[in-house]
Amino acid sequence: MIPLKPALTPFLALTCLLLTLAPCRAATVVWGGGDGLWSDANWVVDGVAGQTLPDQTTNDDDITITGGTVTYTPGGDLGFNWGATDLTVAGDGGLNQTATNWWRFNGSGTLTVSGTVTTNASNVEFGLNGSDSANLLIDGGTLLHTGSGEMKVRTGNTGEITGGGTLTTRFLSLGDFGDGAGGTVTDFNVTNGILNLTDGSVSLNGIFISGSNPDGRVVVADGGVFNVGNWTNPSSYASKVTDDTGSVLTLYEDGDGGLTSVPEPSAATLVGGLVVLGLLARRRPAGRVSRRRL
Repeated sequence: MIPLKPALTPFLALTCLLLTLAPCRAATVVWGGGDGLWSDANWVVDGVAGQTLPDQTTNDDDITITGGTVTYTPGGDLGFNWGATDLTVAGDGGLNQTATNWWRFNGSGTLTVSGTVTTNASNVEFGLNGSDSANLLIDGGTLLHTGSGEMKVRTGNTGEITGGGTLTTRFLSLGDFGDGAGGTVTDFNVTNGILNLTDGSVSLNGIFISGSNPDGRVVVADGGVFNVGNWTNPSSYASKVTDDTGSVLTLYEDGDGGLTSVPEPSAATLVGGLVVLGLLARRRPAGRVSRRRL
């Protein structure tokens, strides 16, 4: 046996040390199909089937569900301390939680919804402090939040609905909720899809914006729709909801409430329309729809 040269020994020792300190590389993790539990050994990890999901507090994997419905049975809050893990629910894939444990996506990962996600988590939160950069992207899919709390997108974290997707939640919070993290609140963008808030009585209008620079807004583009139910203070929407295409946000007093982005009318058309609406309002029977422009 040929002995190692003394000069190589420190190099090898340093290499071994760095290997032990390096984080595990990201794996490609795919649900094996069919319905089952999150904890089932039905994950395909880097091409190897029949595996349980690796611990995402020590791994930054790319997790995808494209077929079948996976039910999350909490052993903790989904997404908590995941770091850079990305979770995608796409195609015929579904993710479901009936328990009330929170979903708390901190770190820098992205939850992409192109399939169907239903959760009864009390709160769904993106970002735990000012250093997080987690993302919610609803791209053609549906996210239904039935919990009693709120959807939180905190400073430095992002939320967007595009591709005709839909988000339904009780109450939307943007910002840091007085925790002193600072920073400017990020806009929540409804680019092409629908945002439904089911309880506009919370914070008077279903949206709460906070932070040291509370400049963030719900931005509704020309292809976006914003609906709110049980609203109590429609006039305050002007400071919290805006558009980026020159369109007008209109609140419909139809019992459920609703804001939708519509083309900007000409001045003459607008004046004429307001006159007609005024006449109709005087003769409006109980239960008919009226509307006011913000």
